Amino acid sequence: MKNFIKLLIVAIVLFLICELIFSPKSNVPLGLENIDTKCCSNVQCNKPSTNKSFQKHIVAVKALGNVDESDIYDVINIIEQFYGYTAYVGTPVKLTQDLFVDGSDIVNADACLNKFFSKEKVVYVLDKRLWRNGNYLRGYAATNGGTVFVRGEKSYLRETTIHELGHTLGLNHCNDLSCIMAINNDQYDSGTFCRKCANQISFYE
Repeated sequence: MKNFIKLLIVAIVLFLICELIFSPKSNVPLGLENIDTKCCSNVQCNKPSTNKSFQKHIVAVKALGNVDESDIYDVINIIEQFYGYTAYVGTPVKLTQDLFVDGSDIVNADACLNKFFSKEKVVYVLDKRLWRNGNYLRGYAATNGGTVFVRGEKSYLRETTIHELGHTLGLNHCNDLSCIMAINNDQYDSGTFCRKCANQISFYE
């Protein structure tokens, strides 16, 4: 009887050792098992953030037409410093004739959005004037997607980039003139979100 118990214990120990050694192990971080981990536009390839207060994104920043390279890197730095997202230089895109207002060098914002709409976050930087419904724009964004267009004008590039990406997070224009989501507020802009807008987006505590 004692020999049987000893054999049983040895068998259990061997079974547990085999389980530890031969069980398949996943290198995918916990919670990301169903996500393709190869590097692409909608996958976080770096170590996942431990900050659980917001969803991490990867943002492609692309030149739309001939754009100063420094503007591209400025936008990348703005996105990474303000939002904490990972941003990278995407493949440049040509400004084709169908994107211009007829007979001019002015870019039609709606034509751009219709052509390049994406659910993924993509920021297009251009050096042409951007126009929509009779108004010249500093930037334009899809509120139901991730596509953003900004003019590469350094004097307002930071505010425009943050503002337009805010639209992709579901924010509308704000009545608080100190908020970066307000419009026509250059002299009052605080450079960040007001408390009301901050509470509406998931990456703020």
